Amino acid sequence: MAEGGLVLFICVGNTCRSQMAEALFHNYAPRGWKAVSAGTAPGKEVHPLALKALEEIGIDHSQGKPKPLTPDMIARASRVIAVCTEAEACPALPPGKRIEHWGIADPVQHPDLATYGQTRDIIKEKVLQLIQELKDES
Repeated sequence: MAEGGLVLFICVGNTCRSQMAEALFHNYAPRGWKAVSAGTAPGKEVHPLALKALEEIGIDHSQGKPKPLTPDMIARASRVIAVCTEAEACPALPPGKRIEHWGIADPVQHPDLATYGQTRDIIKEKVLQLIQELKDES
């Protein structure tokens, strides 16, 4: 496996999907790998239903806080993943930085725990695939 690095999960508000991705990655992270999430227009708090959806599978992310995307985060990242859909105007990165788009729909349109749980499960599957890729790169 690669020696480790930083995975940056980005979106616009950094209140749900990217926060879930960060929490899930930390739960399953390979040794030496870290994750951070950030947004171009971060909200005030992680959405309560996102936190409850994570709690359903035993992950406590209650200390998570939305953060603004900074040039330093981008520079330090080994992998950059935009979890938002193309229609949401995912953040643009400087030339030379590869960005992977996951295109996960925002569950805010259906504010119920079942929808947030479905979003969590989609993100979990993608995070586990990412971790397998990191292992395969070694």
